[in-house]
Amino acid sequence: MPNLYFSPKETGFYLQEMEMPSDAVEVSAHAEAFLRRAIIWGASGFVFAKGQITVTFPEALRVYVTDNDAPFNFQCNEVS
Repeated sequence: MPNLYFSPKETGFYLQEMEMPSDAVEVSAHAEAFLRRAIIWGASGFVFAKGQITVTFPEALRVYVTDNDAPFNFQCNEVS
């Protein structure tokens, strides 16, 4: 599988061969699945740290995502 990158600013995925924003970060298949799920839930902010991704949601969704167990954190050694 080709390398996959994610741009937090554009909330988009890119293949290695594609032109991509400067903030794009390489992600694993597991991180990709987490990010796609978070986007479906309405995530609007993405913070990448060594081995961790944290997402934030708009204020209007905060109660809904908290009450319904939306994904907030991803921890793994595979995060770039």
